[in-house]
Amino acid sequence: MQLKKTRVVPKHHGRPPLRDAVPTPFSARSGRQSFAADLKSIVAAAYLLPAEIAPPARVWRSLRAQLEEEGSSVVRRRGD
Repeated sequence: MQLKKTRVVPKHHGRPPLRDAVPTPFSARSGRQSFAADLKSIVAAAYLLPAEIAPPARVWRSLRAQLEEEGSSVVRRRGD
């Protein structure tokens, strides 16, 4: 079996492609660069956060009380 390479060339009927016909304003490009820089700084800051933060004990007590109030059978004490 032989493979035949083909190249798809879009036809624009004598007009330039839309992305070439409509110039991108400088502010739009700099906006993308600013956005990319913001994302990089967010990711860098995320790496500095601890992997897991335990919620306060009051949160667990509140959750347990709510589940027991609803009659959830899932709620069990440790060691049961």
